[in-house]
Amino acid sequence: MKTPAAVAILWLCLPLGAAELVASWDFEDDGLDTVRDSGPHGLHGTARGVSHIPGVGEVDQALSFARAGARVEFPASAEYCFTSADSFAITCWLRVPRDSGSATVLSALSADGRSVSYRLALGRVPGRLTLDVWSWETIPLTSRHRVDDGEWRYVAAAYDAETNKAFLFVDDQVEAMEQVGNGGPETGQLTLGRPDDAAPVLSAELDDLEIYAGLPEDIAGIIDMHARWDFLPPGTLRREHEAYVQRVKASDWDASAPQGPVHTTDGRSVDGVDDPADVEALLQGLRDEFIALTHETWMPQEDAIHTIGPTLSVDGYRANRYVITSKNEVPLPVVLLFNEPEEGPEPGPAVILLDGAGKARAVPLRRRLITTLLDQGLVVCVVDGCGFGELRENWDRPGRAGLAAAGHDVKRVAEYLREREDVIADAVMAVGFDDAAPAVIAAGLYDEKLARVAAIGLRSGDAASSTGPMKQQPLMPGLMPPLAGALSPRCLWIQETDATDAYAWTAAAYDLTNARGRFILTVSEPNEDDLATWLSAGW
Repeated sequence: MKTPAAVAILWLCLPLGAAELVASWDFEDDGLDTVRDSGPHGLHGTARGVSHIPGVGEVDQALSFARAGARVEFPASAEYCFTSADSFAITCWLRVPRDSGSATVLSALSADGRSVSYRLALGRVPGRLTLDVWSWETIPLTSRHRVDDGEWRYVAAAYDAETNKAFLFVDDQVEAMEQVGNGGPETGQLTLGRPDDAAPVLSAELDDLEIYAGLPEDIAGIIDMHARWDFLPPGTLRREHEAYVQRVKASDWDASAPQGPVHTTDGRSVDGVDDPADVEALLQGLRDEFIALTHETWMPQEDAIHTIGPTLSVDGYRANRYVITSKNEVPLPVVLLFNEPEEGPEPGPAVILLDGAGKARAVPLRRRLITTLLDQGLVVCVVDGCGFGELRENWDRPGRAGLAAAGHDVKRVAEYLREREDVIADAVMAVGFDDAAPAVIAAGLYDEKLARVAAIGLRSGDAASSTGPMKQQPLMPGLMPPLAGALSPRCLWIQETDATDAYAWTAAAYDLTNARGRFILTVSEPNEDDLATWLSAGW
């Protein structure tokens, strides 16, 4: 049976608009070695070692690839191979058990196996899907969420030749998108499951696979929607960044930075401490030492805010683009988003949003959360912090700790927001996703006025790693739990998939400072409504 969520997104697979159905396999060939194609080209495949199981419908059959050597092979053809000159879409249902490991779901490769048209894989990042196209060696697309939960998931992969962007959908979510460049074989062989006997076994089930030349109308509509929310394409500030790198290389401003590792919390624990005052003293010591070790005194040489382009209006929302000068003249790109009610905007709370994907992709990828916040009257500020987006090549910056730099960027943006008349000064919050999650923890330590902090996809082993030839290491791995605890008593939400026990330290710190109800720890990533409700609470 299809789940309610799955039924709701079936519109993704409707072959509408300019798309042409290339092939369709429903896998109803129970007990047969031939997998029949009901599409116009008769692209039948040969099954080896697969088994038939109940599929996503009441009477449907699906393929299981759990046996060693299980695969379906199709003859070489130009029909289902695409180059970067061709828009295309692939849709299927996929069910993956927990901890299924790394394996190939399907692949279309050239005869020598060296050139990829497209490939869908599991487990390069545990539990997540990866889409490769011809730029696979440098530009894979990986889903933001795990799919190894034993439920049927509707998966769609699409490529838009007009923009050279590939998209990966899971259910009704855009999980990844990336500009992928040019290439691809004109002819190749399609394989479902492991492409050869040396590859890992695919411990998953597949059903209702379809391939389209061109983009079905609804998928094209989603791609167009994301393009409209792409306010600042990648590379817009590349020249400014390159000029900054050259200035830093020519300077010795950080030559006196502390060298070598510092075990900030070595031997310190909240265990057995009963007096809240003693706990607060311990946490304040952590805050003070963190600030001292990460150059809190860094200040911009010039306080400047530059506006980029005109105000944009998209789907009833207003967007303004700025460049804010951050530490040591770092150009910090920002998109500021507002709701536009008919009666005119009122000052509202503001949420600073950072994503490891960078701002140019974070705005469309997090569109659902952003629009939910905007509809509730919040201002949303999407930031490219150090190490993300246009500034991702920060390994060229000698002696600058990445966590400290990104944390200071958030603090700088928060200070700017508090100066605006359309923002409630004491209601500025920050949310960081995945690789950007540690930055909001650091920002909360630097900025005591930051009202709420949500670190989604945080890892207990995250560290303030250094960058550049000076090999500065102000912090050690594994310090996130005590640093997060030092945010008490402010509201804190941490989502940590794999090592939640490590945050017992954080929970104890909040408990002993009488702030237990202000700390939330979850294993699963919160949905947009829950996170928006938490950020909106009390304002």
